[in-house]
Amino acid sequence: SWKLIAEVYDPTRLQQTFERAVERINVELRKEGKGSLRIDRQQVGGRTVYSMVGSAGQGQNGQGATMSVHYLFEDGYLVAAASRALLERSLQQRASGVSLASHPKFRDLLGQDGQVNVSAFFYQNLAPVLDAASGLIPTEAATAAEAHGGKQAASLKSLFLGQGPTLIYAYAEADRILFASSSTSPLGL
Repeated sequence: SWKLIAEVYDPTRLQQTFERAVERINVELRKEGKGSLRIDRQQVGGRTVYSMVGSAGQGQNGQGATMSVHYLFEDGYLVAAASRALLERSLQQRASGVSLASHPKFRDLLGQDGQVNVSAFFYQNLAPVLDAASGLIPTEAATAAEAHGGKQAASLKSLFLGQGPTLIYAYAEADRILFASSSTSPLGL
């Protein structure tokens, strides 16, 4: 799953931009005879929660695939996630004082200055999820997969995930953008 948090100076204007973009995308989708995109709103606990829902027209089975992005504006930030439950969990964690910037695994990946005031960053920690998911594969299937290319799967896992979380961050300066990473993963090169 994923979450996106971005500082927003004018939430009303950004929402209007999203709505105009959806209108224009729908014009193009209609020209091509494809699905559509819409933005739904719902009041939840005094907040407006938006859902951007896309449908991909009719497939071979007569049903179209759908995707959705859920987001809201809170305290000067756009908070977006793959589900409403993730949005709610993010807000609950923030209210309880839990933050990524205070998490030891995240802080260990920062440069020696420990500076958390970066312009942008990409952080992933998928290793625990993949390890847990590997336990769901039946033993016979795991043995067969290992015999027929398990080494390639292990190589891909180490290529993309290394030995743990990855942090890539950027500092915007007046005349350049500096990227840095101290991750052990090849994605952090």
